[in-house]
Amino acid sequence: MKQKYNFTILTNKNCNFNCRYCYEKGKFKNQDLTEDTIEYILKLLNDNFKEYDWNFMFIGGEPTLSKKLKILVQEIEKLSSKLNNKVTYDLLTNGSSFQLINNIFENYKDRLNVQVSYDGKPINDIDRIIIKKNKIIPTSNLILKTVESLYKYNYNFH
Repeated sequence: MKQKYNFTILTNKNCNFNCRYCYEKGKFKNQDLTEDTIEYILKLLNDNFKEYDWNFMFIGGEPTLSKKLKILVQEIEKLSSKLNNKVTYDLLTNGSSFQLINNIFENYKDRLNVQVSYDGKPINDIDRIIIKKNKIIPTSNLILKTVESLYKYNYNFH
């Protein structure tokens, strides 16, 4: 059995929430993984980490908003299959969209741990909000709907 090596990857700094306490608010727009970054990660794995199994933790902003995360995961899967490495994934998410999580990880959900950030109904609905068309949208029910879907479709989450 190979030893496991852990990687934490900042997929982007974009977020669809507008949390009142966020110290990053408004600082970053449209920052995402690039093809060069994906190539670099794959080269690093291939050149230096063949002897390890891999765990990837994806963080953001909101990692599921990354337009390139699915591509990165697919490329990691191809490389790990070629090198015979076992791969697991961790996702730290605000829980805003089960569809985005499922779109990226549906084929790998047996090797995915999802950590959903949830502060409870009163706090989420006051401090962790979405603003659309100058209208404040509370997030508690949205996150709970995502958690229900994670449970329904047998994702490992906490």
